[in-house]
Amino acid sequence: MPVMRMLLPRQGFHALIGLLVTVLAVLSALPDERARLLQSFEYWLYDLRVAATASDSSDARVVLVDIDERSLSEVGDWPWERDLIAGLTEQLFDYYAAGLVAYDAIFTEPDRSSAVALLDELHQHWLQNDPRFSEVFRAMRPLLDWDRQFARTLSEHTVLLGYHFNPEGHSSGSLTDPPPLAAPAPADLPLYEPRGHTGSYWRFTRSAQGGGFVSNPAISEDGVHRRMPLLQRYRGDVYESLALAVVRMLHGAPPLRLEFGDGRLRALGFGGFRVPVDARAQVMLPFRGREGSYPYVSAVDVLKGMVPPQLLRDAIVLVGSSAASEGGLVATPLQTFYPRLEVQANLISGLLDGTTRVQPPEAHSIELAVLAMVGLLLSAWLPGRSPLKAGAICLAAICIVTVLNAYLWLGRDLVVPLAAAYLLIATLFLVHQALDYARERQLKASLEQRFGRYVPPTLVRRMAEVPERDLGIAGDTRDMTVLFADLRGFSRIAERMPPHELTRFMHEWLTPVTAIVHRYQGTVDKYMGDCIMAFWGAPLRDPEHTRHALQAAIAILQEVQRLNRRFRRRGWPALRLGIGMHCGEMHVGDMGSRYRTAYTVLGDAVNLGSRLEGLTRHYGVPLIVSAAVRERVPEYCYLELDRVRVKGKLEPVVIYQPLGLARTLPLAREADLTLYRQALAHYLRQEWNDAERCLRLLARRPRLKRLAGIYQERVRYYRCQPPPADWDGVFTHLEK
Repeated sequence: MPVMRMLLPRQGFHALIGLLVTVLAVLSALPDERARLLQSFEYWLYDLRVAATASDSSDARVVLVDIDERSLSEVGDWPWERDLIAGLTEQLFDYYAAGLVAYDAIFTEPDRSSAVALLDELHQHWLQNDPRFSEVFRAMRPLLDWDRQFARTLSEHTVLLGYHFNPEGHSSGSLTDPPPLAAPAPADLPLYEPRGHTGSYWRFTRSAQGGGFVSNPAISEDGVHRRMPLLQRYRGDVYESLALAVVRMLHGAPPLRLEFGDGRLRALGFGGFRVPVDARAQVMLPFRGREGSYPYVSAVDVLKGMVPPQLLRDAIVLVGSSAASEGGLVATPLQTFYPRLEVQANLISGLLDGTTRVQPPEAHSIELAVLAMVGLLLSAWLPGRSPLKAGAICLAAICIVTVLNAYLWLGRDLVVPLAAAYLLIATLFLVHQALDYARERQLKASLEQRFGRYVPPTLVRRMAEVPERDLGIAGDTRDMTVLFADLRGFSRIAERMPPHELTRFMHEWLTPVTAIVHRYQGTVDKYMGDCIMAFWGAPLRDPEHTRHALQAAIAILQEVQRLNRRFRRRGWPALRLGIGMHCGEMHVGDMGSRYRTAYTVLGDAVNLGSRLEGLTRHYGVPLIVSAAVRERVPEYCYLELDRVRVKGKLEPVVIYQPLGLARTLPLAREADLTLYRQALAHYLRQEWNDAERCLRLLARRPRLKRLAGIYQERVRYYRCQPPPADWDGVFTHLEK
């Protein structure tokens, strides 16, 4: 099969492989089919975007009262006594004039550390009839009932309490009432539905102004807090997160409404406020920056009144613990150990500023569309490209995908997955490079198989780097040089040698001659019995093809002399070669029939080269070249043999014998050439006497004896039959 027919279908095959990779990438990017490795890469890219777009600014609207390690060391282990909690709350409102306090802490059970239980025991059993104790009991009990004191504090101020939802069925404590909705939540709304809860003591939940859950069921598989639901359904009722409850409370606690579009939950609204959410009422956590983006104060400093009043005035105060012993640290995109209290602060700040992002269902549709488009374009553009060009195309694709994703991230607050697109681009690059590498290897193997016996291996390797169209395989017309080298007297040699020895004889002289052709960048066309045909200028273009061919011809004649010395020792007959060379326009390519093809050259210039080889017998010289060769390689000295019209051609040609480089020609040889040129000039001017005189002298030179005899015979002929007046000196050969 010709290489062109073999290679073109592979371009389509490579594109088909690229489309298959694209389909697999689209399928793997489906939400329900996303591979774990792909999801991990997606998380990593998401975290990079969060870190790159974090403002690293501070928000003084939210202040964190931290029950830190110093507070635990000075006050005591958690839980603290309720009179301390009540005092902390009163201090925040009465002394510091806080605007709102939210506890990221749960007070599950009544306080059992106060003296109320002992007073009740004495009053009910031991001193129930003692009037003086009863009077003391009525006066002291309210003062020692710290739970009642904390509940009263909650009822007198704007305080919100947090609670946990548990995925297991265990429940304890009480819950606040569900947030009022304008309409009941549809039963098919895909909210998180926990099975249990951990709330505060009922006296506190009834006294507080509201509350919300602080647990996060949407933690990623790698344990990182990236998103959080604003609503959860528990036992048929819908509950809000603590952050949403805080923001709603700041807006006067208007009723919460659900906004739908295309049958899906799109946003939560209250009053004139609107928060876009996904189908599960989730938002991506809007991290302002690393730990410390919000003012921190130690709880013990609040109790002691050591905090600057202006820091807490009208602030949203979150009370919780960042102590590792209390589970106050969680993993986030910005830090592995990040205060859980500050996660709530980021969500509150983001809700207030409208900077929360969401990943709606359309995000996956956008992702799949990007994957399909990238896959189609790269599958069309990458096949056959060099690694540098393919890498530039893939880099441009990555830049375009990144810019589009950044626009959706920054301009539309949409989180669109990015990992699948990156992996698809990288996979398509690697796949197409692997296919192109395999194609290149197959091309090299095909070229080695096709040309390995015609051209040297170095040229075969260079051919593998050249586009197929530049090799002329399918057919091309070029300026080239052709050489025919024929073994003289082969019929007599074949008659005297046994077949096996004749085979060895042919191998012994054809092998070094072929090696010389290869050495001078030539291509062996064929062996024609006792003749070898070669050409220069294809399959690789060679601007010096004529010079290389002439150098090869001279090297072949020198090699024949060396071979004859070796053949003489073996008792083999001497080699006598006749070589003809011509250069000109030829047609080169794979030629033949449907059953057999050959890479060869055709054309009038090829036929002339063959005729010149035949003329070497007539003139008795080993090498004849055309005038075109002489013009292209002027550094050699040439002997003009004749002006001839070969059989089958009307146009005459001047033929020459190369004698060697002009600068290395011996002086004696130059004298012979001068005499020969004089004889030839007399001959062309029809000065027969002067020509014959010079030819008699040349006949004494062994190198020119045969040529002188040819012209002596012609002079005798023309003396008897003079040529016409317009005679141009051309001799017509009637035989090949």
